[in-house]
Amino acid sequence: MAAPHITPMPAPGTWTWEDLRSFPDDGVRREIIAGDLFEMTGPTPEHADAVRNLMFLLAPYFRALGMTFFTAPLEVFFPDASPVQPDLFAFERAGGWSRSERGIEGAPAFVVEVLSPSTRGRDQLTKRALYQRSGVGEYWLVDPNARTIEVLALDGETLVTFSRATGSDAVRSRMFSGLAFPASAIFTDEA
Repeated sequence: MAAPHITPMPAPGTWTWEDLRSFPDDGVRREIIAGDLFEMTGPTPEHADAVRNLMFLLAPYFRALGMTFFTAPLEVFFPDASPVQPDLFAFERAGGWSRSERGIEGAPAFVVEVLSPSTRGRDQLTKRALYQRSGVGEYWLVDPNARTIEVLALDGETLVTFSRATGSDAVRSRMFSGLAFPASAIFTDEA
């Protein structure tokens, strides 16, 4: 009896979208950044609350700026990542991105990542570096455990902290002038 054929795993730094497609549809979310594979656990209810609330809170601002927004799980293909799945992301309608059979091609103008224990370090370091070198204009790090929002804005070629908010502090944004909601509005479990 012949031994079963086992396909070798790609070496670190060499993973591709095609390799990602070889996984079974097992419900595990996976991302590739700079050729490295990352697996993510499912979101918690607090994570889902934050994404839902942000969609409702930010939708008027996206519309006012003529932006198109999406949520995970939808794959976004950056030049150096194939793919990542930001929790919430938006593009200017004018261009620089496109829809494809794989997902969305191009770097968003705006990205939100809701931190979880399994993704915290990657969101704060690896993805921040990816978004910075890709020219993402604003990157929000939302922490449901600490109930804080850190807004990073592109300053030249570097994402720098523009504002931090918690509790009744107003969330401030360089991209969305007149933004007016307290940080606590992101963390409510009321729909």
